[in-house]
Amino acid sequence: MTLKPVYVLVKDLFFATKIVKTAEAMGLETRAFDSADRLVQASQGKEPALVILDCGGLEKEAFRLLDQFRSDAGLSRIPRIGYLSHTAQDQKREMVG
Repeated sequence: MTLKPVYVLVKDLFFATKIVKTAEAMGLETRAFDSADRLVQASQGKEPALVILDCGGLEKEAFRLLDQFRSDAGLSRIPRIGYLSHTAQDQKREMVG
């Protein structure tokens, strides 16, 4: 059985490396992106099982990606999770909304 990849929108190289290495240790194909447009394009070509968003380091990119995923019927069903600092509660409310 071939598993779908995990795509990560992340700015910080340290976090990108940690996420990719953890996923690969679990046998998951993982690709890191620093652009929402590139991640969306890759998702349309090979649908990921999950998208992980750096909502603090790439805030504008994360918002753009969320808008694109919500407005596209094919992409809207792909699960998305995001992470940000514990002090960014206002930003969290905007992203969930």
